[in-house]
Amino acid sequence: MIIWMISVILLNTVFLYGLIQGWPVDVLSVFPLLVLLVALAIIYRVYKKTKEGRFEKLERDLANCEAERTKLLKRLKEFERK
Repeated sequence: MIIWMISVILLNTVFLYGLIQGWPVDVLSVFPLLVLLVALAIIYRVYKKTKEGRFEKLERDLANCEAERTKLLKRLKEFERK
């Protein structure tokens, strides 16, 4: 949702800038859409990388928890033997 809001704001900004500068109608109809397409591609790429980073962090945390669990189970077995 936020990505679309940013995209619409960017599209309107480029369109208004073109109107103020006096661009021809054909440029006004195509150029803002090209800018929007590039912006969406960049935003999606950044989002995808951060999403992958979050999963990698969760996998690391899970591995650490499993290692800690194994250590605690070993300590528990040693304690039960005594």
